Order: sequence, then structure tokens, then C-alpha cells
Amino acid sequence: MNPINQIKTEICLNEKNTEKLTELISKILGLLIKLHENFVSEYRPKIKDLTYSEKLNYFIGNTVPNLDMYKYIHRCIKYFKCEYVCHIHAVIYIDRLIKTRNNLFINENNYHRIYGIALLCACKYMEDDIFTNTYYAKIIGITLKELNSLEKIFLTNINYNLYITPKLFNEYSKTFPLSIFI
Repeated sequence: MNPINQIKTEICLNEKNTEKLTELISKILGLLIKLHENFVSEYRPKIKDLTYSEKLNYFIGNTVPNLDMYKYIHRCIKYFKCEYVCHIHAVIYIDRLIKTRNNLFINENNYHRIYGIALLCACKYMEDDIFTNTYYAKIIGITLKELNSLEKIFLTNINYNLYITPKLFNEYSKTFPLSIFI
């Protein structure tokens, strides 16, 4: 059996393991933000001078959700209502995005857009039943127009490559220990 399908059938998110998954994803995004601190401080003055549409290329908008990272990730897990593997896929997609965009950084102003759009793409690729973009936009905390633009930017930057080999999935899934679901 394909390891992705095996994990998909064995794991069901509940309140206890949702908290653990929230902590894990928050730590991963927190580490990415920390890794990009120097880059952010170097480019912050340049970003301020960009137009709104140029800022979107950096996943920066005019607003930031009024939630801390933990609460924001928990909100996405709760309301996206997707399989556990979608969160692993989202992390892989974020990694692909960073590798293809040398000038992209993750910080407190854009992690929610990047994670939300990566999770949206994962759900659309992996799930049979998905919600509308309007629904996802409300969860992410952006407008439908912004979500559609960011989804296109995200997919373009990862060359529309949503396929993940079982080998790559297994490498990343080591970061997401199944023991958090026991």
C-alpha cells in the first residue's frame, strides 16, 4: 500500500492530536521565521516602497490576522477539516516555494498567507471534497480576490508541481511523528 494512503487511513485528527499538530507546525514556521530574520531586516525598507500588487508577490498584504501563530495554525487545522497528510504536503510546498524564490522570506506579516495558501493547495490536490475559495479565504483571513491571486502566485512559483513522491513524503513525515496521534 502507498505510504500516503496508509497514513491517510490510519490517522484521524481529534482534539488531543490537533493540539500536538498545531504545536509542531507552529514550531516549523517559527524556525523558518527565525532563519529569515536577517533577510527580512535587510529587505524591510525596500518592501515598504512596493505597491500592493508587488507586495503580494512576497505574500504580504495590507492586513495581518489578529491571532498569534499558535491560534492561527489551530484555526486552519480546525476549519480546513483536511487530512493529516495535507499538513505535511503544505510544509513540503512551502519548502519548494522557498527553494524556487531566493528573494522570498517568511516573517510575522506573511506566514499566515504562505501557510494558508500551501494548505489550500494541498487540500485541493489531496482531498476529494473541498470547500469553496470563499470559505478558505475567511479562514486564512484574506479577501477572495487576494486568495485567488496568491494561489496563482504560489502555484506559478512551484511550477504547479503538487506531486510528492512517496520517498520525499517519507523524508518529511519523519518531522511529523505518528506518535503524536496515539
